[in-house]
Amino acid sequence: MRALVGNASAYDAREIVSDRRDEHEEATSKRPPDWLGTATEEALAFPYADLWGFPDKFYRKPPTKAGEITGLAASPGVIEAKARVITSMDQFNSVEKGEVLVCKMTNPAWVVLFTQIAGLVTDAGGTTSHSAVVSREFGLPAVVGTSVATKDIKTGDTVRVNGTSGIVEILT
Repeated sequence: MRALVGNASAYDAREIVSDRRDEHEEATSKRPPDWLGTATEEALAFPYADLWGFPDKFYRKPPTKAGEITGLAASPGVIEAKARVITSMDQFNSVEKGEVLVCKMTNPAWVVLFTQIAGLVTDAGGTTSHSAVVSREFGLPAVVGTSVATKDIKTGDTVRVNGTSGIVEILT
């Protein structure tokens, strides 16, 4: 930075910024596995592991049919609506009333969306995660901890969220 400030022609800052932006986009597209290391009975029995969806996520069976995503039942109920995939707060204005919010995870800043949405699906989380607790408070069907929702569901897809069974179906 000192060299660049002292002599703006010393480096091609636009190219460096462009390269870093490309590297950032590539890094954010990578998905870590749900579990790292050896899944011993002792590790899965850790007293607070279920707060993050373990061991349920570890023992989760794969979907039984195409267009189905399994997760953890976080807030009871069933809703069928259009999906809206949101990956950052910059996209909040695109959420329309009655849509199903599909995201990686929520935090308190996302609560403003809960007054508009009809249901929620997340990649991460367990039954005591922010997404699950707030969904129950708002009475919204929610499935959390799917690991793949933001990858498999596209904005505009019609989805059925079953917050009682933990199954999300992509209908169209």
